[in-house]
Amino acid sequence: MTEIKIDEESLKELAKTVAGSESAKVILLLRARKNISEFKLAENLNININHIRNILYRLNSHNLVYSTRKKDKKKGWFIYYWNINYNHARDLILNLKKDNLNMLKQRLGNEKKYTYFICPGKDSRMKMEEAMEFDFYCPECGDLMVEDKSEKTISQIKKRIESLEKEINEIEEDNAKVREKESIARQNEAKKNMAKKKAAKKVVNKKKTIKKKKVKKKPPKIKKVSKNKTVKNKKIIKKPVKKMNSKKKVVKKKKTLKRKKAIKSKKKVVKKKKSKK
Repeated sequence: MTEIKIDEESLKELAKTVAGSESAKVILLLRARKNISEFKLAENLNININHIRNILYRLNSHNLVYSTRKKDKKKGWFIYYWNINYNHARDLILNLKKDNLNMLKQRLGNEKKYTYFICPGKDSRMKMEEAMEFDFYCPECGDLMVEDKSEKTISQIKKRIESLEKEINEIEEDNAKVREKESIARQNEAKKNMAKKKAAKKVVNKKKTIKKKKVKKKPPKIKKVSKNKTVKNKKIIKKPVKKMNSKKKVVKKKKTLKRKKAIKSKKKVVKKKKSKK
């Protein structure tokens, strides 16, 4: 984030209105150097550490300063380093100037509308209605009050209004330029990130294509089929059975019957011979 530099007087006025007159010295030291520890601030300004912390916390409550902490390697505790928040300070100054402008415009209207009386020592100044209550004698010093010709005051107020309006316009223009720069910077960062992502994707895709080229396609494995499987897969062609003639069948049957009878008769003869013995 781009920081806006602010002039010394504006910073002093802002610090005084926000955190009291003592804070003006602190803010000027922070303007001169970056990342100052609270101990260094107390040492340079010759102020107690608790008192300097109190001032810093008051400034921090309005977001006029911010801190970063670092651990002391030797002592083991955290030390806070302080900086001015220039971007927020610019906004605070702008708001204060706008408030002053509104007050001056209101005062200008009153100066044109009412008649004012003032004492010679300028101890008090009041409207004619208020002066009448005191019989035109100053309640502070007792001197007789005279009419304050408001032509000079009106011209002074008008000049102050013109200068404030210029200052406000300048700050707003600077803020607009800063915001424009920041938006351009964000857009450039977004473009760079997109380019990096695209480049990374291209690298990944290249690697994938190289891997695909390197890996050769293996030929499909031929399954060895066992003999049994081949036999199963083969179609069994049944040979046609030759039909025998009916006459041949009869002859075959007769022959088989004769053989059976001959075998039975032989068995009977053998049994008889065994029984005689």
